[in-house]
Amino acid sequence: ALWYINLQPKLKTLARVTQSEEYLDAGGTLAVEQWRKLIDVVARRGFSANYQASWWLKKLRINLSQSQLGFRVTSVISQPFAVFDGMAAAQTSWGPKATAEVMKEFLQSWIRPGYSGDIIKNSPALSQRQGGELAITESLEGLTEAKTWYDKTYRKFVRASFAPLQKADVKTAAGVQQGIQNILEKEGIKNAKEEAEFFMNMVSASSNVTLRPTILATGDLARLWFTFQTFVMNRWGVIWE
Repeated sequence: ALWYINLQPKLKTLARVTQSEEYLDAGGTLAVEQWRKLIDVVARRGFSANYQASWWLKKLRINLSQSQLGFRVTSVISQPFAVFDGMAAAQTSWGPKATAEVMKEFLQSWIRPGYSGDIIKNSPALSQRQGGELAITESLEGLTEAKTWYDKTYRKFVRASFAPLQKADVKTAAGVQQGIQNILEKEGIKNAKEEAEFFMNMVSASSNVTLRPTILATGDLARLWFTFQTFVMNRWGVIWE
């Protein structure tokens, strides 16, 4: 409902403009086609009209994600480095002092006991993020119903494998978000918290449908092919945006 209320009016406006004869004359067929694809993907929440679904390819991708992320030390260690994306974006908009503010809050979220927990508790976006990134969420949702002892054991094993990654991820995101919120409050922005939550998702989360290459909206084969490139593509998306 929130998706429809907030995005549908904007999509209709964009469609009227970008599909008009005047826009075609000014922007050309390439620009019109790019907007058509983007609007189609966003309107369908990440799936194009000709999305090629495949159950077994999706299952294979989820299994690959589990092997790549679960109980993998390098994946956990890489999470704090996402702060540099937030620092870079903050410096672009607000200068070097903003970079220092983001780093300060990031360090506190990792060093001070309970500090990140308070930030997460007061943020709907971070509270929801505790459930995990897109790859983690899909992996957990793809687990079979726990009917036998094997299913129950396997579910516990998978959930436990993602726990360190989830904790490292949300701690980093909390520091980035709080740093940006502090900056926006100093700038006198009224809805600083909401803006900071959006900023956090843009630079420190899996790509939203508007920020990732549209090839990922074409089908499960494309998503499987790029499974190991999600972090790099998120960087591309942020740069492009």
